[in-house]
Amino acid sequence: MTAEANFGVDRSKTGGRRSYCKACDRRRGRAYYDAHKDGLYARRDAVRKAVWQAELEALAVEHKKRVAAMKKLHAAQVRRQKEFLRSIGVPDLSPEEITERARRRPSASVSA
Repeated sequence: MTAEANFGVDRSKTGGRRSYCKACDRRRGRAYYDAHKDGLYARRDAVRKAVWQAELEALAVEHKKRVAAMKKLHAAQVRRQKEFLRSIGVPDLSPEEITERARRRPSASVSA
């Protein structure tokens, strides 16, 4: 095994090898990471949160479109139902009018 075998390839150097052996470079990298771990975590977390917020905003826009479409559909269905009920001769009564009619009508449970 040659001395060059433990050094990584670096084409920018004239010798074509890095200045540090792989084990030393790994130790240096680990020490840097341990020293800067909190900042790296914070940066990653900020990016994740920004991406999550963007996804939520996109979902909110899509949700608003769906809600608007469903309201439009519901209004059309109510309109068609009222039109159908008118065509078969059923009076269009409000819930209050239905309750009032039910009070005026003699109940089936009361025996005469």
